[in-house]
Amino acid sequence: MPGKAAQPHLFAIALLLLVLGLTALAAIPPLRFTAQQAEPPAVLYAVFPPARSARQGNRAIVEAGAIPLRNVMGGVAWTFIATDNEHARRVESQGAIVLALPGRASVLPVCGAGASRVY
Repeated sequence: MPGKAAQPHLFAIALLLLVLGLTALAAIPPLRFTAQQAEPPAVLYAVFPPARSARQGNRAIVEAGAIPLRNVMGGVAWTFIATDNEHARRVESQGAIVLALPGRASVLPVCGAGASRVY
């Protein structure tokens, strides 16, 4: 009987993971666009391929002229300060996906994608 009781839970977990994955995929384009349009100085988030070490990610951000703040997820992702409009493009040319941190409702993908101001 334990096998039959576990099946509904597995379905629920799989469904939850599918919804979270689709939500993450839907959120990436608006966050990338917002990162390109960010006014300096801006705190941005860079996600590097998993094969890169934390040291290589740090070096890529420094070579792009930005200021690295903190590594996240074992060095795969970094927060950094872009003090120039070109920093996000330069970090992306190093192989990263650059995203804006969702600090305002206007950058959230569903809740306020069309909002120009948050009151």
